[in-house]
Amino acid sequence: MGLMHCAFENGFEDHLTDNANDEFKYDSDAELADKITELAGHINAFTYRFLKALAEFDRRKGWNKNGISSCSHWLNWKCSISATTAREKLRVAHCLDKLPKTNAAFKSGVLSYSKVRAMTRVATDDNEDILLDVAIGGTASHMERLVRRYQQVDENQQPIDQGDEYQQRRFDYYQDKTGMWVLRGRLPQVEGGLFIKAIEEVIRQQYKNASAEASAVESEGPVESLEKATFTQKRADGLAALAEHFIATATVDDENGGITALAGHERCQVVLHVQAETLKAEHH
Repeated sequence: MGLMHCAFENGFEDHLTDNANDEFKYDSDAELADKITELAGHINAFTYRFLKALAEFDRRKGWNKNGISSCSHWLNWKCSISATTAREKLRVAHCLDKLPKTNAAFKSGVLSYSKVRAMTRVATDDNEDILLDVAIGGTASHMERLVRRYQQVDENQQPIDQGDEYQQRRFDYYQDKTGMWVLRGRLPQVEGGLFIKAIEEVIRQQYKNASAEASAVESEGPVESLEKATFTQKRADGLAALAEHFIATATVDDENGGITALAGHERCQVVLHVQAETLKAEHH
């Protein structure tokens, strides 16, 4: 039997129900808003207590019974928390011991779990004060953006190794709830440069074709449509056109797994622009 179910059986649910009607009898929206923010502070403080208890329970290995493989497994079983969320709560719980100021602010209810979760991804003794100032004065979204920038800076400061770069290549995609495809990739410098070059060339050709079509019918329609599109929309159109072009024109090359590849010298080209006057002067 899960702990949450036990809590309800012991009367917690009845306590909430008995006080529900009295809790929300307020004369004004301002009073109700104050009550909501007060309750949010209580939630923060209780979440802190939950995480501190969880960290101690993990240190004691209190979960190591009945074939349970880890504390996150125990949380999933006893508290109905998903495995991924359980692992993240454990990570945050153990990080709090190393961040005394963040720990104190969370304990008082000033910080939400969302902010603390983001902070603990990058917080150190050197930057804790800065992160805490932003967390107290800003929103959880502000905190997430700042943490992402910290991670990017830290990543950029790491030495680049060609082998590591190749191993870090990736391409992910999924459909969101609206049915649109969300794509995210990471390519080595050469392959990424080829990809960008292909997208930019498709965009250039699309604009050229639209201009020719508009001239033929004496209309501004196609060109105007392209000009109104944002840069990101043009890239999206270019990617779709690139995929369609490949499917329509791909040739078979059995030696390369059915895909025609560029030769080594075709991957990188140097284009030198020289004015005719310069050449004449050098000749004389």
